[in-house]
Amino acid sequence: MKRSTSVEEPSHKAKTGQISLKPSREGWLIAVQLMDTTWRVALPILLLCYIGIQIDKHNATTPTFTLIGLFLSLILSTVLVYRQIKGLYPDFFKGDQS
Repeated sequence: MKRSTSVEEPSHKAKTGQISLKPSREGWLIAVQLMDTTWRVALPILLLCYIGIQIDKHNATTPTFTLIGLFLSLILSTVLVYRQIKGLYPDFFKGDQS
């Protein structure tokens, strides 16, 4: 009796458990998006905290301006990441329009 051709046999790689190490296009796109997000979070925190530390050293007000810089950098980072996500997925923030 002949087998049905609708069910495909697993490939040789799937049978032996081998995984392709060749980078895919989707993998590179995800990596680039993660790097883009990383600078949007790290740069404001590093820059504004550094400025806060320098102002605190100059005015002997430790940790007042450092904490202000941290708070402002968290707000700025949130806005930057929100804009990035909104640009990548514009339909995500439109809500349910049934």
